[in-house]
Amino acid sequence: MMDALFDAIVNLLQAICRQTGLTYPEINILIYCGIIPATWAVILYLRQRRFWWVIGLHGCLMLYYLQMRRSFSGFSQQFYDMNIAALEWGATHFKSGYVGISLLTGVILPVLIYGLLWLAPKRWSGYVYLALLLGNLAYYGWVYHSFAHQPDY
Repeated sequence: MMDALFDAIVNLLQAICRQTGLTYPEINILIYCGIIPATWAVILYLRQRRFWWVIGLHGCLMLYYLQMRRSFSGFSQQFYDMNIAALEWGATHFKSGYVGISLLTGVILPVLIYGLLWLAPKRWSGYVYLALLLGNLAYYGWVYHSFAHQPDY
């Protein structure tokens, strides 16, 4: 079942690539660095009816990435490869296999985060959002620090 879900997600992303002309690494970057954090901002807005500009900022950053994607193509591939290396490390370290760790970090964790944003006390939702952004940045910092200087890169 996990393999079928993973394959379905990969096939969906590949179909999006064919329709948009974006590469698989670019789609992944847009989803996990752009769209998912932007949806956190949407939830924040829906809960507090403020911080609308944060949604706009996320949108502007995604549009900038799309506009400049050819300039970022080498970086996008390297960033994607480093994240794959991090997933492979996690698969080995946690004995979950690549498919398992990918579904955990790419599907289950985002769903849990959405639940946290919706269920946290309203007064804390801004702090939760900020903590999620900082956690996301910390993760990508760890990925870069841990995997950018491997011989493959």
